Amino acid sequence: MCCYAEKLLQQSEMNNPTILVVTDRNDLDGQLFNTFSNARELLRQTPVQAGSREELRGMLGARQAGGIIFTTVQKFSLLNGEEVHPSLSRHGNIVVIPGKAMIVCMSREICVHLYNAITALRQAEKLSYAGSA
Repeated sequence: MCCYAEKLLQQSEMNNPTILVVTDRNDLDGQLFNTFSNARELLRQTPVQAGSREELRGMLGARQAGGIIFTTVQKFSLLNGEEVHPSLSRHGNIVVIPGKAMIVCMSREICVHLYNAITALRQAEKLSYAGSA
C-alpha cells in the first residue's frame, strides 16, 4: 500500500492528492499508520492519524490538497442531531484506500459507516478502492 500511495503521489495528473486510508479496526489502523510512518522518505511526507470524529472532520475540512490521513470507518458515524453526513472536503482530489472489510461490507455496521464516508466525501472526483489484504 505504501508503494501504491507513493505512485499516486508521483503522478502529476493527480495534482497532489489527499490519501485517506480507512480501516475497520484500531489495531489495523495503527499497524498501517506505523508502516506508512516508517516510509516517510519514500512518501516524502509524514502521515497523520485522526484520533476522533471531530479531528477527522477538521483534518479533511482544513486541507486543500496533499497529505496522508489514517482513520477508522467508525469515525464517519453521524454526530448527535445529524441525519445525513455533511461534506467533509471542498476539494475533489481525494484517494480513499479502504481495508478489505469495507470492500466486502462484512457487517451492517461497516456498510452504514461506509455509506457515511462516501456521503462525506461526495465532492471527491478521484475515489479509489484497493484492498489491504
